[in-house]
Amino acid sequence: MKHRKYVNLKPPSGFTEIPRAVRVSDLRREHYTTGDRAEYCIGLFSEDATPTSRLPPLIQRMVAVDACSQAPTNPLLSRHVFLPATFSGAGWEAIQEMRSPRDVVDRNTRPGASFIGMTRPGRSDT
Repeated sequence: MKHRKYVNLKPPSGFTEIPRAVRVSDLRREHYTTGDRAEYCIGLFSEDATPTSRLPPLIQRMVAVDACSQAPTNPLLSRHVFLPATFSGAGWEAIQEMRSPRDVVDRNTRPGASFIGMTRPGRSDT
């Protein structure tokens, strides 16, 4: 599973390491000679989610890599585009008031909306 190494995650040492579900581990054992030989899609979608997320570690890491590599290519980050003239007066004012991702969420959701976060409510990140 070279894709795990690419994002600095340890490859599985056996069939039961990813995933912990016995039925999925048994199916992988039937089709692959060793636990680290799973194909990309199988390896990607057969991992268990982490306790603090709905996503498994590999998908979390890949989403982070994608987000961090794609954000700098957004034209709005260009000093030639990110100007008051690009936006309406109200739009530019709203952008200037934003100081954190929470500000963006609060501006775009109704008061008292359900939990929005990067971890599951009530769980600590261990």
